Amino acid sequence: DWILAGVASSESGAVHVFHREAGGWAQLDVLRPLLATPAFGFTLAAEGDTLVVGAFLDGRDAPGAGSAHVYTLLGTTWAAATILTPDDPSADENFGASVSLSGDRLVIGAPGDDGVAPDAGALYLFERDATGWRPASRLAPADLAPRARLGPARLDGERMIALAGSELLTFELSGGTWSELERLTRGPFVTDLALAGDVAVLGLPSADDAAQAGGAVEVFAFDSAPCRSLATPRPVSWGKQRLEID
Repeated sequence: DWILAGVASSESGAVHVFHREAGGWAQLDVLRPLLATPAFGFTLAAEGDTLVVGAFLDGRDAPGAGSAHVYTLLGTTWAAATILTPDDPSADENFGASVSLSGDRLVIGAPGDDGVAPDAGALYLFERDATGWRPASRLAPADLAPRARLGPARLDGERMIALAGSELLTFELSGGTWSELERLTRGPFVTDLALAGDVAVLGLPSADDAAQAGGAVEVFAFDSAPCRSLATPRPVSWGKQRLEID
């Protein structure tokens, strides 16, 4: 019954909140940070009574270090709950460039993280307990290449997929530890991804195949090792895609 629309700018941003009522959709609120926060609203993740808003250019800790703002639904009001930042923020880390929420788990991408190599990127995992959101782990495989910009990620339960350069990385949680399962080379043009259960979908709006010049989507299954493509990439007419699985 909610539509949450982010409007980000280089100076700050906002999230417009719409609620479905008897007569249709009504705008109830506009969420803004207390302080001007560049790129606030660039990424959003919502599930149940939780909303996470990414602001990858936030400079509160260092220029472009980034942040993620968590809101909780109280009745019909989205109330600010907490602001998440990296433990050791650095300039142009871009924490919050992607956010993905699944139950009491949250992954936040930081594609500008330099921990492994310049702009190699990293994934920050958070878990929610009775006291709120706490850092759980940081994923940055040691063999990431410079400018791989690991960060775009989708989380579903105990599985996760992420993009790093031309590779799709797959992860699974077991015994409290996230482990990388495998990597698939997909080319440098994947612009969005989605994950639900055993199914992952990639958007390829700049597919190299001339027959797919308008773009394509590719579907993978996690129920085998290695992951297998369920179908040849299917051409679509859009130049850019936003993917969701229901």
